[in-house]
Amino acid sequence: MTDPQRHTVADTVWRLCVAAILLFAVAFDTAGLLVGGDNVYQSHSYDVLRMLTPWGMRGYGPALAVLGLLTLYAYGNPRTRRGWPLLRVCLSLLAGWYMLWAVGIAGAWAIEGAILAWGNVGKLLLTATLCGICARTTPRG
Repeated sequence: MTDPQRHTVADTVWRLCVAAILLFAVAFDTAGLLVGGDNVYQSHSYDVLRMLTPWGMRGYGPALAVLGLLTLYAYGNPRTRRGWPLLRVCLSLLAGWYMLWAVGIAGAWAIEGAILAWGNVGKLLLTATLCGICARTTPRG
């Protein structure tokens, strides 16, 4: 495989990964937070996160929606000479978002002594890792 073909394959895989993050993680979580709010996130695993905002879990929805829309805008924005700096920042912020949610659930474990949503911690850490990798490997142009 020649070097330009390798970059084309790598760019395609990268695009699919970012699209999957936006569709399956950000869109799904935003919908759950905005529509369901506390009804969706009833578990004691989310007690720490629920305590941090006066609006309950629904309070996180607008922030994630804005970050998701900004990431989608940056994803669709034409490449500049230096790559996609806004997309790198947005993906890094998403990595931080999902990492903080994992820390919040772990904090609930420290307070409550039991967590019902350990599977969510794995999903959050995987999503944060993928966001971080995609932010670091953004095509250069």
